[in-house]
Amino acid sequence: LVQFMGKDNVPFHTVVFPATLMGTGKPWTLLDALSTTEYLNYEDGKFSKSRKVGVFGTDAIDSGISTEVWRYYLLATRPEGSDSVFTWADLAAKNNDELLANLGNFTNRIVTFLKVSFDSTIPPVAFTDADHELVAAIDKELEVYHAAMTAISFKAAVRSAMAISRLGNQYMQRMEPWKSVKHPATKPAAGSAIAVGARVVRLLALVLEPLLGGRFARKMLEQLGCYDADAAPKIPRTFCVGGAADPIKEGAKSGEPELIFSKISDKMVAQFKTTFAGDQETRQKAAADAANRAAADAGADAPLSLELRVGTLVSVTEHPDSDKLYIAQVDLGEASGPRPLVAGLRDHYSADELRGRRVVAVCNLAAVSLAGVESRAMLLTAEKKGVLRLLEVVGEGEVAVGAAVVP
Repeated sequence: LVQFMGKDNVPFHTVVFPATLMGTGKPWTLLDALSTTEYLNYEDGKFSKSRKVGVFGTDAIDSGISTEVWRYYLLATRPEGSDSVFTWADLAAKNNDELLANLGNFTNRIVTFLKVSFDSTIPPVAFTDADHELVAAIDKELEVYHAAMTAISFKAAVRSAMAISRLGNQYMQRMEPWKSVKHPATKPAAGSAIAVGARVVRLLALVLEPLLGGRFARKMLEQLGCYDADAAPKIPRTFCVGGAADPIKEGAKSGEPELIFSKISDKMVAQFKTTFAGDQETRQKAAADAANRAAADAGADAPLSLELRVGTLVSVTEHPDSDKLYIAQVDLGEASGPRPLVAGLRDHYSADELRGRRVVAVCNLAAVSLAGVESRAMLLTAEKKGVLRLLEVVGEGEVAVGAAVVP
């Protein structure tokens, strides 16, 4: 039995309550280990539920920041030995400099390289001195990682996992596969380096799963093409490349590259500090009042002007954090490329049914963040007798993508 709590509760849970259980003479499960924390403060003050000051569960959802970013930041700043401080600027720095620039960049570089240069196929590995050095360095970090997890020191475990990602990035910089891939004689060396990098990505998914969550690990493994919903792979104690124990085989197919993290800008930090400052009740009332004023200013009789255009859904994937939403790209014939959009259609269409459909999109709405994903268009639908259907454009080729739809 392992318990997690703040330091104020230690005397009761280590002395009073166990003594009470033992006094009954019954075979209760007793405490094996206790993980306590110091105080996590907020910006220039303290978190306080009673005074409703700070960022709480609903605020984390409303921020649009992904679950894995929240988990990473709270573990990386976990007050295990002394008090620590939550600041929006620090959260942005850890997201941008560590998750995005280190872990996200490494993963995306490997998977994109596999797709573009090796037809999404894992190349063979030809070991070099650099490979042996990488394996030895990662094995050392795995030893540190397992010791930290056993000691319930999640902060140290996160540092060790990110150190493995840095080793992967340093290895890529040393091998420079973007240069060797250009020449037929050296392309196998590039493939070998990318294949080793793919193993590092899988290892990172496994060591980070207990810390950043199963959905995060699934995103990484799906990009490598090795996600198995029925499997529960163990976190290895050594880094394996090649041989029967290697879970990634030569010739296996990788998946599609996908950006796992996005930048948190200085403007967003300033907005978060303003939005989530002070008393929750006060700011919720202010937000409601602002919405009511905006609705009143718009006026019930204001004319509705919508820019409707023909588009093609070129990609549709399930939103990882919602069982109602799809994340899609709609081609509207714009030079800037397809627009991202979020649509609540999972109860009505499968992703395969939506891909390739010619739809009617509203194009002049302000960009919004829906469940943490930017949406810059909206699909038109209609409902009859409880059945919801997309408004579609029939006649392939008769109406061009991007054509205006006039009511």
